[in-house]
Order: sequence, then C-alpha cells, then structure tokens
Amino acid sequence: MKAGISLPTLSGVTKFLLVFLTGFLALYLTNLLVIGLSAPGGKYIDFVARHLNYIAWWRETLIRCTASCIEWLGWKPGFNHVHLWIPRVGGIAVSYSCLGYGVTSFLWSFVLAWPGKSWYARVFMILAGTILVQLLNIIRLTLITVYWQNSRISLPVSHHVLFDAVIYGVLLVILWRWTRKARNQIG
Repeated sequence: MKAGISLPTLSGVTKFLLVFLTGFLALYLTNLLVIGLSAPGGKYIDFVARHLNYIAWWRETLIRCTASCIEWLGWKPGFNHVHLWIPRVGGIAVSYSCLGYGVTSFLWSFVLAWPGKSWYARVFMILAGTILVQLLNIIRLTLITVYWQNSRISLPVSHHVLFDAVIYGVLLVILWRWTRKARNQIG
C-alpha cells in the first residue's frame, strides 16, 4: 500500500459533466472574447481583428452561402459583411447571435467529453454536426430574408428562440443515437 494522500476518483458522470461544462465555457467564452476584442469600440485590439477574427470569416461565409441559396430560388440578393437583402423585398442584419456559436460550442464540448469514442469518431461527429448546424442556419436565414419581411406571420417567440429549439432538438436526437452506437463506430 502506498503512503500518502489518496485522492478520490471521479465517477463517469461527474467526469463527463466536468469536461463538458469546462469545454463549453472555454469555447463559448473564447467566441465572446474574439467578438469583444475584434469589434470596434470597447476593448478593441487591432491584431485580434486582423489576424485572429474567425468570427468575421464565419459570418461572411454564412452570408455568402445564404445569398447563394437565395439565388438558387431565383432572387438577386445583395450583401456585405453584415447585411443580406433582396431589393424591394427586405433584408436582415446577420448579428453575432445569428452565427450559432452557442449551439456549436455545446456540440463540440459534448462530443469531446463523451467517454468511449475514438478520436476518429469524435472528429467525424464534430465536422458532421457543425455542417448540419450551419446548413440549418442557412435555411433559416434564407427563409427569413425571402419570406419574413413581407409576411403577416406573427410568432409569439423570436426566430432565434425557435431556431434554438429546433436545432437543440435535432442535436439531441443525433447525439442520443451517436452515444448508443458501438464504441468506435463513426456515425
């Protein structure tokens, strides 16, 4: 028997929750930090804005992909680094909260924290899940840009809340199935 202090071991659930919550907070707060340091005003740091601002790339990619979908529907959209519009129809401002960084942080931290999966299975789920989240987001932004402006539809909740409910529901089903698969299967 070894002499000294014996540390208690963490149960599987406790370890999962600790890794999940730590990972989620790290990812989510990193996104907020990059937004805060790269947006003019406040604690702006030019180096972060020029070289580490993946948030601007994320938003521009989301806007360009949404504009492409709108073109496929037969409209001629216009866009810049923040706005997306259809002349004489309407448009939207794609704010930081439209990017889905919260749900993406949830997905990544859950997949990384879940025990018993190979790194290959984890990377596959992170990539597939991130693509799914962004595809659903593109569909949402397309529908809002094309139909919401001139619509008489009035929902009791914002489209952000509705999108979050749908995307978390879809993710919970996918993650439930993923956690039930054999240990090192990919999908």
